[in-house]
Amino acid sequence: MSLVMIFIVVIIILFLLIYYDKKTNYGNIPIYMRQFENGEYYFFVRVFVWQKNKIMQAQKLYMQNTYLHFNGYEYVITHGGLLFPVNNALFIEKEIRYFGKAISKQGSENYNNIVINQYGEGLISIDLSSNEIVSIEKYISQDNTIDLQDKEVIEAFLQKLKNKQLIEQQELSYIYTLFLKYEPLASFGINLFNFLKSFLK
Repeated sequence: MSLVMIFIVVIIILFLLIYYDKKTNYGNIPIYMRQFENGEYYFFVRVFVWQKNKIMQAQKLYMQNTYLHFNGYEYVITHGGLLFPVNNALFIEKEIRYFGKAISKQGSENYNNIVINQYGEGLISIDLSSNEIVSIEKYISQDNTIDLQDKEVIEAFLQKLKNKQLIEQQELSYIYTLFLKYEPLASFGINLFNFLKSFLK
């Protein structure tokens, strides 16, 4: 194959990769943590140079004050979001790097089999039964009376529960108002509802 043909094939492949990236909704883009022996660390998202859309989505998903969970510890992103070359990798690979700090755990409580881990700055994580989460998800997927924006808020909250992510009290208060707004939610998520009612007093 001549050099000209190789060049044409490479251009076509690159065009297809760019087109695929442009049309893709990457959803919950995975983020990783790299630690060093001296105790330093950073978080990163791996991308290729042609993935402009993925880079943009990742930068919107992971911003300053985003909370992360790694190896049983909680962290908050303080800054970052720029592209860096990847060591020992092809030049077409890059990583979006973020820097942050650990958040100390202050204690745990049990609310009727729901374990609540409390952290600094009024943050908590909730350990809720996966069966109850599935029941709520099934209900909101089938009830057409739920406002689309409210449904998205509830789905994002349930995703945080599944990922054991940190939650602010303000968000809990809003979720509680949605439980009151859509009464069947309380029956499908009775333990969560009772916890919110008790915790937010």
